[in-house]
Amino acid sequence: MPSPSTVNIRPATADDAAVMISLLKELAAHDGHESQCRMTEEDIITFGFGERAHFEAAIAEVDGVPAGMALYFFTFTTWGAAPVLFMNDLVVGAGFRGRGVGKRLIAHLARIATERNCAWMDWNVLDHAEAVNFYRASGAREVDAFRVYRLEGEQLTTIAGHQTA
Repeated sequence: MPSPSTVNIRPATADDAAVMISLLKELAAHDGHESQCRMTEEDIITFGFGERAHFEAAIAEVDGVPAGMALYFFTFTTWGAAPVLFMNDLVVGAGFRGRGVGKRLIAHLARIATERNCAWMDWNVLDHAEAVNFYRASGAREVDAFRVYRLEGEQLTTIAGHQTA
């Protein structure tokens, strides 16, 4: 395998949809949640590269071979009065782990965040020691002041149907 110094990071395009799906399914399988990954190539094209893109992505290649990706979007902090880069997915293919690909992807997103005047960069991580240790080693710190809440499925549609007077 090539050394990490040969990692090239580039913006994803709609032509990368199949690669992105493959990596996302590999991540879901690695995390034990394969059945929950419903994303399709069409979804990637529509939501990432359609008329109103909801996310951006970066592809990592080693000698022209897709090795990983980071999918991200922007939110906003009202208290900080600035955008926030939210990394939704960081995936490194099994054959490329431990070679610096993930570190290069995080550094790439950190550059984007600084170029776009973001207050910070956030992401969520499943409670796997491997992932937590990787992020801590990058200098990231856990934010324990917040909890994630979610409405989905029937609860979401029920709440959406409530009208206030």
